[in-house]
Amino acid sequence: MTQRIVAAPTPLYDVVTPTAVPAPAVPAIAPVSAVPVTTAAPAYRYVYETDRILVIDPYTNIAVQAIPR
Repeated sequence: MTQRIVAAPTPLYDVVTPTAVPAPAVPAIAPVSAVPVTTAAPAYRYVYETDRILVIDPYTNIAVQAIPR
């Protein structure tokens, strides 16, 4: 009797959260004041289809890129 090993299906995600970008290391000569960052990278939405992955702009809901599988 032969046993089959079945891999668990990978989950599909349709939302990507933006990642934090580390600040570059700059030697401080004078006192440095903190500047707040007001713009964040948009969190694009991904739609998985059988033959491609669509990247959706969150503000316009328009596909901005089609990635073939």
